[in-house]
Amino acid sequence: MKKVLFLIAILASFCSFGQISKWHKVTNYASTTEMVWSSVDQKFLFFDNKDFQSQNAVWDIVLDLTTGEGFITSGAITYRVNKTTIEEKDGLEMVLMDAYNERINAPVMVIASTINGSFKLGVFVESHKKVYYFYE
Repeated sequence: MKKVLFLIAILASFCSFGQISKWHKVTNYASTTEMVWSSVDQKFLFFDNKDFQSQNAVWDIVLDLTTGEGFITSGAITYRVNKTTIEEKDGLEMVLMDAYNERINAPVMVIASTINGSFKLGVFVESHKKVYYFYE
């Protein structure tokens, strides 16, 4: 009986390892926008800060495809991903990740996609009313 339980435990652990996906992405540019709540429209409006700049960043994304949880790291910043969904809007597929920024102790929404063959990532920080964009 011990051997059967041990075998089941080993097989379960191998199956769970197969559900982990890892991505290593490099971005070369960054910009920001301000988020302003519109009482009339009942949604956030975004205003470009016109601060597009050359800025290199390395993104390591590790997600458990079964649970939707994982981590995103870039330099000294770590985002703990709590939920992942895939959405399509205007023919563009995006990965939406509800996450928590460990450095600033705030929830964030991370959206990643490939547009015209280039990786793009946005970090929406509602508590700071700011969005950070990173481009390949």
